[in-house]
This record gives sequence, C-alpha cells and structure tokens, in this order.
Amino acid sequence: MSRTRRVNARQIRKLGSLVVLQFYLTAKLHQLYGGRHANTREAADALADRVAAFCDKIGRLTVHCQGEHVFVNQVRLRREHGMRAAIAWWVERCRDSGLSSVTFRSGGSGPELSRAIDVLASAHWNEGEPPPPLGARLRAAGVESLRVRVRRRRDEDDDLRNRAEVSSVELARAIYHELQRHAARSLQCLATRSPLSLRDTRLLVQRAADLLADHPEPLIAAVSARAAVGETDYLARHMANVCVLSLALAVRLGIERRHLLSLGCAALLYDAGMVRVPLHERERPAPLDATAMAALGHHPQWVVQALLDSGDRSPHTFAIAAIVARHHDDPAYPRFGERRRTICTEILMLADAYDALASQRPWRPACARDEILTTLFASHDPALVKLLANVIGVYPVGTLVRLDSGEVGI
Repeated sequence: MSRTRRVNARQIRKLGSLVVLQFYLTAKLHQLYGGRHANTREAADALADRVAAFCDKIGRLTVHCQGEHVFVNQVRLRREHGMRAAIAWWVERCRDSGLSSVTFRSGGSGPELSRAIDVLASAHWNEGEPPPPLGARLRAAGVESLRVRVRRRRDEDDDLRNRAEVSSVELARAIYHELQRHAARSLQCLATRSPLSLRDTRLLVQRAADLLADHPEPLIAAVSARAAVGETDYLARHMANVCVLSLALAVRLGIERRHLLSLGCAALLYDAGMVRVPLHERERPAPLDATAMAALGHHPQWVVQALLDSGDRSPHTFAIAAIVARHHDDPAYPRFGERRRTICTEILMLADAYDALASQRPWRPACARDEILTTLFASHDPALVKLLANVIGVYPVGTLVRLDSGEVGI
C-alpha cells in the first residue's frame, strides 16, 4: 500500500471519528433536552461544521455498521477511549432502526441535521418486518443533505427474494454454488492462460461478505455439507470453502472493508495455479518427490502472474497478489518476494489448512474435527483457531480448551 493511501486512511479515520462522536453527542443532547434547546442547537451546528470539514478535505462521507464495528468510507473506526460509547450507540441504533448506512453531503445546516437525528432516533424495526421508510421520512422533514440505506441485499438478491421468495438458506446456497462456478472458471482461465475477470470476482465476494455479516450460519452450513469426492471438482470446491471461511473470520475480526474484499478475492483465486500441475501429481497417494514438489510449489507464482496479466493494475489487484504470493509458509515452497505475514495471510493459511484436513482425498479420509483442531493449534495462532472453532460451531463459545498434552478438549 502506498504512503499516500495510508495517509488518506488515517485522515478518514481521524475526521470520521470526529463526525461519529459529534453525531452521538448531539443525539444524546436531543434525547435529554429536545431539539430546540440551546445546547442541542449548538451541538447540531458543531456537527454541521464537522461534516463540512470532512467533505471539504475527503469528499462524500458514508457511515455504515457491520457486526459490532462502525466504518467511515470503508475505514474501520478504532474503539479508543472516548469512542467506545459512540460506536456502541451507532451499532445499537442501526440494529434497532434497520439502518445500513448514512451518507452525509456538504452544505447541511445544524437545524437540518437536528431534524435528521429526530427521524433516525424515533425509527424502530423488528427482524422479519419490512424496513421503515427512513428516506421518505427524512425528505418529509426537509432533510436534503443526508441519505440513508436500510438493511437489504444487493439488487440481484432483492430480485431473487421477490420473485422466488427464497429464504436466507436458499440465498446462501445460491451464492455458494456461484462461488464454486466462479472458482471453476478461474481454473479454466489458468489452464488456458486466459485473462481473469477480477471485477466479477470482487462483486461475488461482496455479496458473500454481506451475507456473512448479517446471516453467517447458512453459508457456513453450505461449507460444512461436503460433497463426496467426484461429485464436483475438488479445487473449485476447496477455493469456495476457503473463501467463505476466510470472509467469515475477517467479518468476525472487523477487518476493514477493502482488506476484507482483497482477502476474499485472494481466497477465491489462490489455488487456481494447481490446475497446471498434472492431476496424477496432485492426487498421488505416495509422498511427492523433489521434482513434483518443485512443480507444485510454483502454483502461487502462476496465479500472481495471471493477476498481473489481467490488465488491472489497481492497488486492489496488487493486494490480492501479495496475499496469494505469501499464503504458503512451508520451506518446501519457493519464496516470491518478501514473506511478510499479515493478518490476511494468517487467515487464508488457517482456512486453507482446515478445509484441506476436513476434505476427503484419494490418499486419506477426511480428518475428524478434534484431530483437525489439535493439528491447527500446533501450527497456527491459537486465538485464530479458537475463533475458527466458534465460527464453524464445533463447540459452544467458551468451551474450547487446549490441554497441556496438546490435545483439544471441552
């Protein structure tokens, strides 16, 4: 990531934190004294100044909640002292009102923002009911500098729900099968040396991430319902599973949106280079010799080269390439540049190891979950392994322990 991009992220976090905090303080004063009190009006004017300062320096300001975290322009706000109450209030308000995001525009006045707070603070929403018409209420109140989005799927998912009245389980199944199909297309692109479609990859990963943020259980269940070997291509299914597990861990950790999407795209592509290794070498029951291991070890390099040949030289593409290039920590694999392990690399390595051990292969049956966790605890970050165990629902939260013997027990 370039120095300019890092500075912009810091600026967004600094100025965005001031807006989120001032919005929270104004809302609390509005609740205590009402909108016409002098203290409330003064706080609303200060909020308008904060929004104007952000828009003048950064541009449009969008606040959205994901799980227990608050993001400003896809940059996660830190729970520093003084921000914890504001973040908790935003998360609770979005959950209770059905809000998905709030977008501020420059030029809003204090009285206008005070009316907006009145509308948002009085909105209530219950799961399973249609979201409240917050946009119409804001327009009726004369609020023009603020736009909201209520909780809903992307347009494609909304159309699917309206036409077929599918449940979240069916939606998760549809997204999971699309992940498999996209992984199979990526394998075909690597096999024929055709360009990858990174735009399609990113859009699909966004849909999966959105579903995991709101209703993770059906998509995790789709990963757990493993098909027998031969029903579908192992590599395509493996990459789809690793993509879902990686995104689920990243969502639970509150990783910033842009890093989360880069991780998801990398997980959906990282093993595509395996298609250039002959099938009899990939599925050989006996241990691989030096020649076969050398050929197998170059599969990350082939994916990185395909990414660079795609014609997309954006920072997002280079972030994907960096994760792919570093996803193996085995000394048998060749190094491609500096091997600096990041949280995204750690997540991908853990998800890859878990799904590989949980899958039936020609030379061994699928491993039991307690055996998998014992193996993972010995080779990965224990905190990440515990989080993975909670995500996939091996045991109830808080009951997973590692014994002094190295075994996993409850």
